[in-house]
Amino acid sequence: MEPKLKVFTSDHVTRLQKKAELASQVEELARRGNAQVLRDYWAFGPGADKINWQEEEGNLTRCHDLIVKYMPEEDDAWGYCERRHEQVFGESNAARDARLKEEGEE
Repeated sequence: MEPKLKVFTSDHVTRLQKKAELASQVEELARRGNAQVLRDYWAFGPGADKINWQEEEGNLTRCHDLIVKYMPEEDDAWGYCERRHEQVFGESNAARDARLKEEGEE
């Protein structure tokens, strides 16, 4: 007796595609979730305490010195720290410096 072959209908295929899409979305969310945890660590958590963002002078350098060992390229560390600066202050370091200069605070 030959084994009976299962025939997939278009409904089966659609459900399998939806499951595959959902699995892909879950994997992407997990990757982004871990990255967001890391971003928050350096912007607001224990990493932020090490950087001491509120001490304006040299905060990007402190950030760079702490995370450069985790980055494939040194320039990546500068960019990452600039983005964390934007996350903390709502503006880039250059924009903040320009605004302070314009306001006469520097």
